[in-house]
Amino acid sequence: MSLDLFIIGNAKTFPSARVWAAAIKREGFNVELDQTFDTRQSSGFRPCPNSDCGFEYSFGPLSVDDLEGFDVEPNLISEILKHDSIAGLHYKTDCDFEVVKVASAVLANMTGGFVLETESGAMMTSSQALAWARNEFEPQVTVRTGNVARKQRLSHITIVKLALAIALVGYWLWRWLKG
Repeated sequence: MSLDLFIIGNAKTFPSARVWAAAIKREGFNVELDQTFDTRQSSGFRPCPNSDCGFEYSFGPLSVDDLEGFDVEPNLISEILKHDSIAGLHYKTDCDFEVVKVASAVLANMTGGFVLETESGAMMTSSQALAWARNEFEPQVTVRTGNVARKQRLSHITIVKLALAIALVGYWLWRWLKG
């Protein structure tokens, strides 16, 4: 299973991989980035030089459907829709996560965009994401209220079956104790 961080920004502001890698160093992070791919055209696995870490990279247009799939807070939608593109950094291991955390924060800073951390649902501004990458900020997840349907844990049929099973076990125990 892979986990995802998404960077929401404008296509024209997405830098080349070489410029992105240089910005990571300039921000003071010790993360190596593959500099051989086109950040607006390429997709696939990007290994980090001199490391066992890496991540899957994807890039494409941002749509309203993407936002619905991410369950974004309604008050953020208009701000997010000022941007036209979304890049995904997909990871599997803790090592990969540390790389993706830094790379996404720097990329959001360069594009003036946002970072969406899908595990918690947190949306971060570029400055918050940079602080998060430096372990100086922990994103707060806003619990949505309103017309969100609650997930039913047990169906009515399951409850009836459980009640019947308990009644039968109780009856057998009563008969056994009675002799």
